[in-house]
Amino acid sequence: MGDFTGKVVAVTGGTSGIGYAAAKTFLDHGASVVIGGRHIFKGAAAAERLGGPDRVRFFAMDAASEEDVRRFVAYAVESFGRLDVAVASAGISGFTLDVYDTEVWKQTLETNLYGVFYLNKYAVEQMRRQGGGAIVNVGSATSVVGNAGTVCYPAAKHGVAGLTKSAAITHARENIRVNCVVPGFVTTPLTAGVPEEDFARNLAMVPMGRAARPEEIAAAIRFLAGDEASYVTGSLLTVDGGYTAQ
Repeated sequence: MGDFTGKVVAVTGGTSGIGYAAAKTFLDHGASVVIGGRHIFKGAAAAERLGGPDRVRFFAMDAASEEDVRRFVAYAVESFGRLDVAVASAGISGFTLDVYDTEVWKQTLETNLYGVFYLNKYAVEQMRRQGGGAIVNVGSATSVVGNAGTVCYPAAKHGVAGLTKSAAITHARENIRVNCVVPGFVTTPLTAGVPEEDFARNLAMVPMGRAARPEEIAAAIRFLAGDEASYVTGSLLTVDGGYTAQ
């Protein structure tokens, strides 16, 4: 499903978890990919595992920095000539025992919401110039429901849902599609930081009885970015084992 031969994909948070799985599936389906992440050695190693410089590059960047994101998009275009797909996958958990921790609130919104906004902004600028493209934002089940124990993470992810819908409407006539994948609980380094008791409590509410694999979320991202979803924009595609259906 989905041939991306000749397409160029940029993925923030592409060195691990959902972002890494997304980068891999696009590469497996013919794309050239630029992955962004904060850690140089980790990013370089991830790019090498994915296949090396002919089709995959790493760019050191912080999704919370507008200038870093602008340069990341520019690097993707400089490296491979265009930008067909942008995936906003960078994120931090925002879990804190004090749900009203101001510093955690700032850090979580800067990465999980502002970072998505920055990638959308600069991806749209480039896609306009070349006649279209697809943006996939990575939300969360907490884009549509709340979660006890944190206020900042659901606030940011609800923001991602609203950004996605409004951006999709705004750019629909420009051949730029904007969608959001809504994962539930996924086995990633991000969820590894959630206290075990809280993770188990939430997982017990998943009808399918298990967490997702990053590859299952990546498949949904690839679908939303591909020609099979050519009439899909402004969508929140839920991939959560039934969690938010209850």
